[in-house]
Amino acid sequence: MNKGTKNRKNTKGALAVATLLVCVFAASGPETAAQRSTTTPAVVDAPPQAVLDRYCASCHSTRTRAAGLALEGRRVADAASDPQTWEKVVRKVATGMMPPSGAPRPERAVLDGLAAAVAESIDRAAAVAPNPGAPALHRLNRAEYANAIRDLLDLPVDAATLLPGDDSSEGFDNMASVLSVSPALMQAYVSAAAKISRLAVGDLTTTATITTYQAPRGLAQSGHREGMPLGTRGGILVEHVFPLDADYELRVGVAAPVSG
Repeated sequence: MNKGTKNRKNTKGALAVATLLVCVFAASGPETAAQRSTTTPAVVDAPPQAVLDRYCASCHSTRTRAAGLALEGRRVADAASDPQTWEKVVRKVATGMMPPSGAPRPERAVLDGLAAAVAESIDRAAAVAPNPGAPALHRLNRAEYANAIRDLLDLPVDAATLLPGDDSSEGFDNMASVLSVSPALMQAYVSAAAKISRLAVGDLTTTATITTYQAPRGLAQSGHREGMPLGTRGGILVEHVFPLDADYELRVGVAAPVSG
């Protein structure tokens, strides 16, 4: 083999080694543009306003209005001027829902700082000028009315037989916005008050009446029932208000054969 052939082989080997090194460094070098788009570095102590403008205003601009929200041109320091909107921003940022997955986002500490700054701005303004809102007329619902009668007069009453049912909102029947007072309801309250007052002080003009209590169908009688004396089995437990000190007649009967 001549000297020229050896030089060409050495040159090819050097090029191969150089190419391999370039590939290795390229594989372990800086991240790609796609990676940088989802892991944009940020300074932990970045001003909250700068974080809002950089990561939020692009999607929530006056033109795009993502989710119907525009943050472009808004200031964190003025969050108290629209607390309802900014409270939504705090919840979304604090829970990690915003910025959305795949969008540029800073470090977690930066997002926490933005949420804390907005919340502090709202709280500071609320402390200076509290606004609890206008109080609404709030009457008692049926359950609260029965509890009040029990606590004041030590008299258990069934409010369902005295007052109409209460309206509810979102599953609650003790909200002032739905507990309105109508003329018919006011008449029911007056009638209930008359009946309850006669029960509380006694009415000598009360006539004899018959009250019947029936055990529900399928009521098991094979074991002890809560509220009954220990050692007993089955039975029925009722609570009755006796309006006067008088003689009362109690009758117990079985309408059908009982098993167990």
